[in-house]
Amino acid sequence: MRVLPAEHTRAIEPGLMGYRIMYHREEANHCPGCGNSNWHIGRLSAQCAFCDTSLPFADGGIISMASPLHI
Repeated sequence: MRVLPAEHTRAIEPGLMGYRIMYHREEANHCPGCGNSNWHIGRLSAQCAFCDTSLPFADGGIISMASPLHI
């Protein structure tokens, strides 16, 4: 494994990463593409039912099948 010198490594700084649009469970989500709020919910992302824009889940994705999903 190659070790990089300290000047070539950087910590992740969320403030410098820009604005990221994500699907938030338990909240009203409007599509950034068309403005509608009907979604097809998958395991890793949500897809707009009107224009097919996909958004990743803000909480990371897969829900446990051990607990029921309330929509």
